[in-house]
Amino acid sequence: MTERKADYEVGYGKPPVHSRFKKGQSGNRPGRTHKQKTEPDLPALDLTRTYIQREGRRMITIREGGEAKSVPVIEAVMHALSIKAMQGSILAQRTLLQHQLAEDARVRAERESTFKIWRDYIRQTEPLFAKAAERGEPPPKIYPHPADMILNYNTLDCRIVGPTNAEEASECERRLENVAFLHELIAYRGEAENGLPSDDNPVVGLFMILYLVEVPMLPPRLRQLSKEANAAIGRRIMGSRQARDAYIDQRARELGCPPNCRQRPPAFLDLRDCGLRFVNGRFVRHRWPKRKIEIG
Repeated sequence: MTERKADYEVGYGKPPVHSRFKKGQSGNRPGRTHKQKTEPDLPALDLTRTYIQREGRRMITIREGGEAKSVPVIEAVMHALSIKAMQGSILAQRTLLQHQLAEDARVRAERESTFKIWRDYIRQTEPLFAKAAERGEPPPKIYPHPADMILNYNTLDCRIVGPTNAEEASECERRLENVAFLHELIAYRGEAENGLPSDDNPVVGLFMILYLVEVPMLPPRLRQLSKEANAAIGRRIMGSRQARDAYIDQRARELGCPPNCRQRPPAFLDLRDCGLRFVNGRFVRHRWPKRKIEIG
C-alpha cells in the first residue's frame, strides 16, 4: 500500500491523496444552496392616471406660424382643441367650455377656502386687540394685525399691508419712531410752514422729504401720530429748551442726520431739479420742461 502511494502520480483528475474527499463524507457540508425567493412586485396604483400624466408631459415639436417649437403634449392638444372650437366645431366648443368651467370651479374653491381662513382669523383676533385697548394694555403680539388685512369680497383676495412676523413688527416700530421724530423736527425747523409739495409749490424741505418717504412705508393704521406721541411732543415743547435740544440732537444722531442739524438753517430742494413730482402721497419720476435761468 505504501509503495502504491509512492508510485501515485498527481496530475489532471488525480488530486493528492491527503486532499481527497473521505469515503462517505460529502464535499459540500452545508448542502445545496437554495434559490432565494423574491417577493412579487406590487401592482402600481392609478396606472391610468400615471400614464396620462406621463404622456401629457412628453415634449413634441409642432409648427405654428411657420416656426417650430417644442411643447408638452397636453399643450398641443389644448391648442388643437382651441383651433377646432374657433373653427365652429360644436363638440370642441363644448369640451373646451367644460374644461374651463371645471378649472374656474377649482380656482374659486381654493380662493374661498383661503378667504374663509383669513376672514375667521380677523373675527377671532379683533376682540383681543379691542380688549387690550379698553384696558390700556399693550396690544397682543399677534401677526398680522387684523387692521392690516384688506379683504376683497368681489375677488376673494386678501391683501396684507403690515408686518407679518415679530422681525417686521420691530422694523415697523423703528420706522414709526423715526416718523414721529421727523414730524417734530419739521415743526422745530419751520419746514412745515412751506406746506406739502405740489406742482404749484415744488420747493420742499429736506426733512419733509424724509418724512414723506417714510410715511407710506407704514401700515395705514399707523400713519397718523398716536395720542401718546403727540402728548410727548407737547411735553417737550412746553418743557425746557435745553432738554428738547438735547433730545433732538440725540435722535438726529440715531437717525443718521447731519451733525448740528438743529442749528443749521432750513435747507430746501426744488423737485423740478430732481425730476420728481409729489402725487397721491408719493414721489414719482417726472420730466419737467426745461426752465430758463435768468442771471442778474
